[in-house]
Amino acid sequence: MNTNTILAISPGRNRMGYAVFSENKLFYYGGTLLSRYKTKESVLIAVEKFLKRIFTKYRISHLAIQKLIKQQELSTLLVLITAQIKTIANKQNVSVHEYSPMYIRQQFCRDEKSTKANTTKTLTARYAELNRYYNRTSEWERKYYDYVFTAIATGIICAEELKKSKNSRNV
Repeated sequence: MNTNTILAISPGRNRMGYAVFSENKLFYYGGTLLSRYKTKESVLIAVEKFLKRIFTKYRISHLAIQKLIKQQELSTLLVLITAQIKTIANKQNVSVHEYSPMYIRQQFCRDEKSTKANTTKTLTARYAELNRYYNRTSEWERKYYDYVFTAIATGIICAEELKKSKNSRNV
């Protein structure tokens, strides 16, 4: 992988969406279930192993992560997961970029009143291969892919901002 490789994460207590971008192109995406782990410690160990594997395999240089909203900050486990993700990234000398959910939707859809549904619709229009995940009927699948789609949108915003930053330095 090149030096401009982004790992985008949408953290959650029960699941976590992720996407890897290399040179501004979506390279790899998915989700990981955290609900299968029974203790806080086992969740944190699983997150650490996952991150170290991804950081090493794809030579990640940037982490784009969705900021927690006030309601999410009430979950001790989610706060710990998010803190651990950022700590591991810092230890790996990976630049950390945090984005609020509203900022991600507004920037991605270019609309101040954008919703999660609009973001998903725009995303599936941009990446046709994601259409098969768009209209899932089970509640479990919808929640799972919401995290994946949010991670992809977060990575796109980070990639665009890094590209703008690079271009402004070259002027």
